[in-house]
Amino acid sequence: MPTEVAEEEWVEPDLPMEVVHELMEMGIPENQAKHSVFNAGVNSGSEAAISWFYENIENPSIQGPLAVKKKAAHKGAV
Repeated sequence: MPTEVAEEEWVEPDLPMEVVHELMEMGIPENQAKHSVFNAGVNSGSEAAISWFYENIENPSIQGPLAVKKKAAHKGAV
C-alpha cells in the first residue's frame, strides 16, 4: 500500500522567552537572541546564550527568523 507523508512544516521552537527578552534588553536583536538561546541550549541560561551570540555574531543566518522542522505525520501501512 502507498504511504502518505505530510509535507514538512517549519515552526518556531519553544524558547524560554524570559532569556530571549534578557538578551534583547542587552541590545541583541530579537532574531539573533532567539538563535542564540536555541543554539546554546534552551535550558542553558542567558550567559551561555550571550557567549554563543558573540562566538557567532558574524554568521548571517542568525539574522533571519528561527524555524525548525516540525515532526511530520506519517499515514499508511507500517
